[in-house]
This record gives sequence, C-alpha cells and structure tokens, in this order.
Amino acid sequence: MQFLQTVSIKQVLTANKKERLTKELNQEMDKLQREIEQFHFQLHKAIKKSEPVSQEQQIRMRYEQEINKRTDKRKSLEFRLQQLDRLPIDSEIAGGQTQAIVELTIGDRWPDQEQQLEVVVRDGIIEQFRESRRSDDGMV
Repeated sequence: MQFLQTVSIKQVLTANKKERLTKELNQEMDKLQREIEQFHFQLHKAIKKSEPVSQEQQIRMRYEQEINKRTDKRKSLEFRLQQLDRLPIDSEIAGGQTQAIVELTIGDRWPDQEQQLEVVVRDGIIEQFRESRRSDDGMV
C-alpha cells in the first residue's frame, strides 16, 4: 500500500547558491523600496485631491499602513541578508517540504513520526537521502 510522507528539503549553501540568494533578496528589497516611494508619491497626490480636510487623516493612515507593511518586510529581508552573509559555505539551509510516496507492505516497520526523511540538494542535484531526528526530541 502507498502512503504520503512529508520530506524536508535541505539546500547545501554553495558559492553559487549564496550569490543567487543574495541577488534575489536584493531585488526584492529594491522592489519594496520602489513600492514605498510610489506610496509616498500617491499619498501626497491623494492629500492634494482631498476636499474636506477631515479626510486627510484617513487617507494618510491608509497609506502609512501600506508603507509600514513594506518597510517591515524590507527590514526582515535586510536581516535575512545579514544572516546569509554570516553563513559559511557548505551550511545546510531549509529549502521547504514536499510529499513523497512510501510503499509499505504487511510486515514492514511503520515509519517513525519522529524521524523525518530529508533530501539534501547541492546546486540543484540530489546529494543524499537521510532520516533525521528532530532537535526537540527531549534527548540531552
């Protein structure tokens, strides 16, 4: 019988991977910065168009909420970029999860839920499969 099992993907941080991730993070930060600037521009434009002065505060609050969301995202990306810079080459980083089909027959050992299957990938090529223990297994 076939069952689905969650598999963790671990990416090995190579020089190419680090460069690509750095580039992606920088591009996302640039995009957010452009959006922030656009919201500032639209805010000033909307304030000029607002007839009653009482609407100005509401308009300002709406735009500032959007600006703050993007500013927070940008700060988060900056932090991730700093962390990436500190990681040494050949470190393993989380690359997400996927589902795998596991074939089990009568008499097979039931997969231990504490031991999750991991796939280690280096530059897009599967390097190894392994079972890992969770770090929160209560062992000292």
